[in-house]
Amino acid sequence: MLHNLTAIYDPPETVETNVRKSKGMGSLKYPIESEYPAYIQYRIKEVLPASLQGASAIVNKFKTTVPDKLRDADELNLSADERARRYIENEEKKSQYASAAKDLVDNVTAAQAEKEKLWREQGGKHGILGFKTFYPTDKQPIRLYFPQAVQVHDNVQYDQANLGTAAAAGLSALNRGGDLMTAIGEGAKETGKSLYQLFNLGSADAETGRLAVARAASLFQILTPASAQAGLGLALQVKVNPNTRSIFTGVTVRNFQFVYDFYPTSAIEAAEVNKIIKQFRETMYPLAIPENAVSNAGLPLGYKFPDLFEIKFKYGNDRNIQMPQPLLCFLRDCSTTYNPGSMSFFEDGNATHIQMSLSFQEFRALNKQDIEKGH
Repeated sequence: MLHNLTAIYDPPETVETNVRKSKGMGSLKYPIESEYPAYIQYRIKEVLPASLQGASAIVNKFKTTVPDKLRDADELNLSADERARRYIENEEKKSQYASAAKDLVDNVTAAQAEKEKLWREQGGKHGILGFKTFYPTDKQPIRLYFPQAVQVHDNVQYDQANLGTAAAAGLSALNRGGDLMTAIGEGAKETGKSLYQLFNLGSADAETGRLAVARAASLFQILTPASAQAGLGLALQVKVNPNTRSIFTGVTVRNFQFVYDFYPTSAIEAAEVNKIIKQFRETMYPLAIPENAVSNAGLPLGYKFPDLFEIKFKYGNDRNIQMPQPLLCFLRDCSTTYNPGSMSFFEDGNATHIQMSLSFQEFRALNKQDIEKGH
């Protein structure tokens, strides 16, 4: 029968001192004792959503714009006194709904004002796409050692387009400095050339004649559908040059993956590792709306977007590592493996080895200006 092995931590005298220093800086850190200068700093950034300016006008029109759907279908069969009583009840209910909606807007507006204040205190600026972000005061920065094999993968997307003979002639005219009308004329001229060759087969060699037939057939797609054109090409043993060009279609959003191995050497460091893992996992998930939906056994009506991560490749206290730096990222995958290569635990129940894999995705695609700024 197999039993879990137990282990004890290393003496924690110097560890406790370093932990107190780490806590004083307000950050979570692993390894606590390491003096290795290369590390990755993760800071959580919350996006400041759009304000509810103008929502009060919606509340004020609530009574006049919302149909009275609270009446029963059999109201016409009720007495005049009963109809009057129900009418008063319905008006009171609508008034209560309007008051509750106003209170909700006021509370959200007040919370928004607090976040706006925090954003300004942090020297907030409008980011690309109008994002306003700030560092939540209840989230600690995380400082982890720089792992091996950090890959930065850049990728852009291209598609293939078959211009055909006419469009290729027009493109050539534009590249030679011609205007749009000249390009259209060149395309029409090329189309006419195909027809001319078709009806002057006697002055052309056999290959040119067969190609002229294939080109003319491609111009009349209604009369010669794709299947018929394929059969014609097979019979004539010629293929019209499709003039294929590569067309830029977009930029792929970058992804980053980091793998960490934690070997806690003290109970304090084990607690630090657990906090680090929990903060990554909490930040990855969306917040259920309303927040009490789960605790009250209800169904969430929606989700608040997860927070972003600001990821910095650092060397020393204030220098960036000379490599591309990520934009703000969403954490899209967090995989944690406990004791991947052993069965041992510390006496307090903590695993002696924890492996964590993180996959991040930038919140938008890059452009050339981002590369110039070091991303």
